[in-house]
Amino acid sequence: MRKAVRLASAALAASLAGIAAPHGPAQAQDAIRLGTSSIGSTNYILAVGMSQLVRKHAAIDATVEPLGGTTAIIDGLGAKKVDFAMVSAGAAFDGAHGNAPFRRAVPVGLIAQGRSSMRFVLVRRDAGIRSVADLAGKTMIGKRRSLPDLELIANALLDVHGVPKDKVKFVETVETAQATAALRAGNVEAAVYPGRLDTPPLQELFRDKVVDFLDIPEAKMRDLVAKLPKYFYLAKVPAGNFQNQPNERVSPALNTYLVARGDASEELVYKVTKAILGNPADFAAYHVEGGDWTVANALAEPKLAFHPGAIRYYKEVGAWQPAHDQLQAALQAK
Repeated sequence: MRKAVRLASAALAASLAGIAAPHGPAQAQDAIRLGTSSIGSTNYILAVGMSQLVRKHAAIDATVEPLGGTTAIIDGLGAKKVDFAMVSAGAAFDGAHGNAPFRRAVPVGLIAQGRSSMRFVLVRRDAGIRSVADLAGKTMIGKRRSLPDLELIANALLDVHGVPKDKVKFVETVETAQATAALRAGNVEAAVYPGRLDTPPLQELFRDKVVDFLDIPEAKMRDLVAKLPKYFYLAKVPAGNFQNQPNERVSPALNTYLVARGDASEELVYKVTKAILGNPADFAAYHVEGGDWTVANALAEPKLAFHPGAIRYYKEVGAWQPAHDQLQAALQAK
């Protein structure tokens, strides 16, 4: 973990230095702006790593633009404030199809898929909640404007268990830090909590015996995921991943996408794709999760059509097969 922190700090410093100073030979080349979440977040650090790879291996000037939540990032892409974006699969999918909360479709092309983000259903250990039915009369975090999928999950959770929505008081937070503080302070008894298996504040909540997973049978979790948009899947939380977590759990999850504006040139997207996916050792050096951005992961069950520039790279490395052409046609038809 200390190594990861040092690498993340180095990457952040490199990014800030890059934004403040000219880039020599890269000035004569194309320039890109990569939109992502807030400074200090894992996605931001990964985006910094991507920008460094693009500068080093494609001689393209690249800056990272922190735009906040995933909805804001896709809005920024549509407004041409950025050229590329690292966002959740849900925001990319809903933006591309003009689904709420977006007012109109934002043309995007998929480049690659990386790490997964989970949506944990947590309860305070002292709240006496042993089943979903026990949520009746309790206060639960289940809304966030920038992550509308939290409310989708909260509603599906109650629906598959037959608990009326008006029996649970849902409250809204604006960021994960606020949700963490509310759980720790006891202001809420439960939460749909976005994060990863290594999210430090979540690790600390389990370590301090503040929270536990709500006990939901895997069959019910599968029913829950079946009610969610198709970009969700069920992921495992290995036993012992968190302190005081003796049993394996499952949780709804979705991937992180790197997408480009639909009008980005094929040549530019090809160069960016090659710089990022063609140098896995360099990317892993910026952050351990850089190792998740592989060709194999990029082509695994995509929910959006790929940008032609990305396809060009996948064909170049021999990864694009006839089945991918069929899948691409089906995704373009949606």
